[in-house]
Amino acid sequence: MRTYVMTALRSAMGRCRSALRTAEIFDMVGETKNGVDEALSRLRALDERLTRVEATADLTRHFSETGREIAQMIARRKIPRSRARVLFLIHHRDALYSQVPVIEAMRDDPDFDVIVASIDHCYPSDAEARYAGEAEVHQALTHFGIDHLRFASQSRWDDLMWIRTLDPDIIFRQSQWEPDIEAPFRTFEVRSARLALIPYEMANLVDNPREPGAAHSAVDNYFHKNAWAVFCVSEEWRDTWAAAEAPATGARQFYGTGHPKVQALRERLRQSSTSERPFTVLWSAHHSIDDEWINFGTYPDTAPLMIELAHAHPEWEFIFSAHPALIAKLEERPQLRDLRERWDELPNTRYFAGGGDYAAVFNDSDVLVCDGVSWLMEYQLTAKPVVFIERAHHAPFNDFGRVVREGTNVVTTGKELTTILEHVAAGGTDPAAQGQQRVRELLRVDHDAVAEIVATIKTKLREEGWHPTSTSTP
Repeated sequence: MRTYVMTALRSAMGRCRSALRTAEIFDMVGETKNGVDEALSRLRALDERLTRVEATADLTRHFSETGREIAQMIARRKIPRSRARVLFLIHHRDALYSQVPVIEAMRDDPDFDVIVASIDHCYPSDAEARYAGEAEVHQALTHFGIDHLRFASQSRWDDLMWIRTLDPDIIFRQSQWEPDIEAPFRTFEVRSARLALIPYEMANLVDNPREPGAAHSAVDNYFHKNAWAVFCVSEEWRDTWAAAEAPATGARQFYGTGHPKVQALRERLRQSSTSERPFTVLWSAHHSIDDEWINFGTYPDTAPLMIELAHAHPEWEFIFSAHPALIAKLEERPQLRDLRERWDELPNTRYFAGGGDYAAVFNDSDVLVCDGVSWLMEYQLTAKPVVFIERAHHAPFNDFGRVVREGTNVVTTGKELTTILEHVAAGGTDPAAQGQQRVRELLRVDHDAVAEIVATIKTKLREEGWHPTSTSTP
């Protein structure tokens, strides 16, 4: 309504000013008639009044938004209860290794009242550009044994009402990307609570594309600036990279606690199967196959090579895993869909559909072939070889990413890919083994990140005057 009124006022003011200019022209050329002077005077007065109305409306809008912000800040009061209420909003099922260990730890802690809710998502590459997927998130949470609410009302604003009724002290999101989730769950609507983030990735490896002077979306976007706490892989990563890329905050809200995904993967990788199986290649494809975003994806060129390899080595097995945002592109483009169908027809290939619990395919494979980005780092926790199919002119790695790259075997041609895979299949040692060791050191594989995250939360809340149920120190 306010937008409609402002539009009408500006339109009327434009017409009046046009009439004013027309009348002044008539006056200058001597074509004035009786009453023109009076009309001019009235038009000028009306112009001044409309200008004041416009200014008042702008001021009203400013006060309205400021009042809303103040109300939200007031709502972020000292916690009035002994058990801090924590809400996890879950939209990204394939990133659950980042949240599940913390959810489980906080639910076992008498100082926390934990609520988990599944919500829809819409990734930039989704063909239909609509919010969906809550049912799949619900299934993934059920798989992990996480009791949860399902925010799937006909109007998501009703779900926001439920959030305000629940009155959480802390809200965890899975990512900083606002468009991935619907408006009622975005930063502006939920920042009355303390906003927290455990990134879906262990660490950002790439200098994300941006316009000159724009904030770095990996560490300094709107969500980060409003966040109460962001938990990252290490103090080194925070101090040497995040702080430099987040000038507005200096990354003061970042805490180098370690990343729960490292723990989740390490624990599940210890459960490796001992059954006999053929040499197995895990192939992962990134979604950035066009000349956009970070330009790591190589699927259109790599898929024919992998199909050829599967034909040439029937004694091997192959597992294909697509980035969630690539799946829509495979379905909507006939040429890409045909490659996928040819892959599925082979007797020694299969497709891993994701679902958030992917350690099993790490365990059941001997080498990773990957064009980026997160699995380049994550698979190195297995101490098995990683083959990085590097695309020319991709977004540059940051300092952390360059270390991760050193733990991979970089190839750019089909011949190089075949050579390294046959070397590994024959029992050859990993040429990048030393680089992998450095990566595992940076990821602090033996560190209890979950315990440190919980302890950090308790410490911050106590500093704000919270008196928890337990009297033990964090």
